[in-house]
Amino acid sequence: MGADDTAARAFAAHGAIQVDGVLLSVAAAAGNESGRWLATAQMPRPDSVTPSRWNEALLLANGQALLTAPWIFSLDPGGDALLLMPLDPGLDDARTLAAQFDGMLSLCKAVAEGAEALAESALPRGASA
Repeated sequence: MGADDTAARAFAAHGAIQVDGVLLSVAAAAGNESGRWLATAQMPRPDSVTPSRWNEALLLANGQALLTAPWIFSLDPGGDALLLMPLDPGLDDARTLAAQFDGMLSLCKAVAEGAEALAESALPRGASA
């Protein structure tokens, strides 16, 4: 994903990396007897998007995202979006994990851009956020 050596070492040690304002992380799923892991992308709500518009954008994204992969958006208590995706317990290739993260990052960016466009279109003509 183009991370420098310092960021790569930090990811190896902590299982998390910040990329373009999105915190990507990997952690053992709760009750990890099955060896399942969970990839998470945490994305803050854009400043120009109201919480209600943010919720609408995430609900719309969930409907479409579930058609393409086993991932889903949720909200953390602070209003940040959490994109969650279970990982195959047999995943042992860093390139595959990077590809999964790249897809999650692309989806997060698309949802944020769509929410911002939706917020702009809701403004009266000539007004700015």
